[in-house]
Amino acid sequence: MFSFNLPPQDALTYLKSKGLELTFDYEEMMHEQHHKAFTVAKITRLDLLNDVHQSLINAMEEGKPFEQWKRELRPTLQEKGWYGKTEVTDEKTGEVKEINVNPYRLRNIYETNLRVAYNVGRYKQFNDLPDAVYWRYVAILDHKVRPSHAALHGMVRHKSDPFWVKNSPPNAWRCRCKVQAFNREQLAQRGYKVTPPETPLPEEYKGAHPDWAYDVRIGASAELETTYYQKAKNALTAAEGSSLGRVAFATALSDLRANFDAKAYEKFVSAVTADVTSPVNEAVAGYIDADVYGFLSTKGITPAEPHIWLTKKGLTHMLRETKKGTGNALTQAEIMHFPQVLTAMAAKVLFDKVKGNVLYIFESEQEGKKNKIAVEVNYSTAKGKRNMILTSGKVQPEDLTAEKIYEEIK
Repeated sequence: MFSFNLPPQDALTYLKSKGLELTFDYEEMMHEQHHKAFTVAKITRLDLLNDVHQSLINAMEEGKPFEQWKRELRPTLQEKGWYGKTEVTDEKTGEVKEINVNPYRLRNIYETNLRVAYNVGRYKQFNDLPDAVYWRYVAILDHKVRPSHAALHGMVRHKSDPFWVKNSPPNAWRCRCKVQAFNREQLAQRGYKVTPPETPLPEEYKGAHPDWAYDVRIGASAELETTYYQKAKNALTAAEGSSLGRVAFATALSDLRANFDAKAYEKFVSAVTADVTSPVNEAVAGYIDADVYGFLSTKGITPAEPHIWLTKKGLTHMLRETKKGTGNALTQAEIMHFPQVLTAMAAKVLFDKVKGNVLYIFESEQEGKKNKIAVEVNYSTAKGKRNMILTSGKVQPEDLTAEKIYEEIK
């Protein structure tokens, strides 16, 4: 049985933060994509997907075990034709497939989503313990445990060890393993020894299941970044926007800066460039820094979150313009450079007084021109208000000096 005694707030926040995405086959949305969107393969109606999502949130909030969750959800599934043997149609291809929505399938939905949310919440808590940097792999040593997972039981590695990138529990379907976090003193008290980084893994363990070979902890990273951001905003508010407040804000943002992963953005650009049908729909390209936040606050604008996003649709448009060779589009190399520009290396940041956007200006590969990235703050999306990259392009330097249109932020 898998249940909760009390609703873990970090796990709840993670589960509630997900948007909804319809998929026909589970391969349509893989690995880290699950941190941003909730999906159930073969559910092709948004209202039904929302029903399942909300039922899982309620189960976690109220500590409902599987049997109770299944019993309460079943009437809704039956009413909407998604229980027992039923036919579902892929809206994209017209393919019709018969499936059997039975207790086994429902248990998989329940346990997969709640276990991932629970573990993401745990990883976030571990990140809030700066000294507890040694993680211990814990398997449930009963008759159900996989021999490969039992072989990892008791292994202790530093949290930065590459092992955890693709092997953090859950690392297989219905995996019940977990991680414990300790500092050096706690390890010594319990007699646990750190596994040297060069130590090979047990022969029994062949690696995570291919469907689970990704960094489950990333779900905690997004929440962690938002936590840092909220702390930063509180610091600025407490100082009433003063220069000292901006210093406090910048200090609080240093944790976010250290946690920011530009490589994820680079992988996103590379994947979409190679194949426009790539299932990765968005990536974080940077974040709102202290100076920009402070300036926007003078305009009565408070960014809802720290991240600056680029969607696949926006990137595809940029790449299409690049291929046209009009002379005003950015090169792929310049697009790949966005994280560095947005986080630290913009030559100038302007406020568009007409459109209300923030423009990040940086050096162009084309002589005599500048590059710009236009970001709309608090852009409305299905997942809430986000800071979104709307356009990019090359401009004449003199076009950026119109005082009636632009105000310099920094």
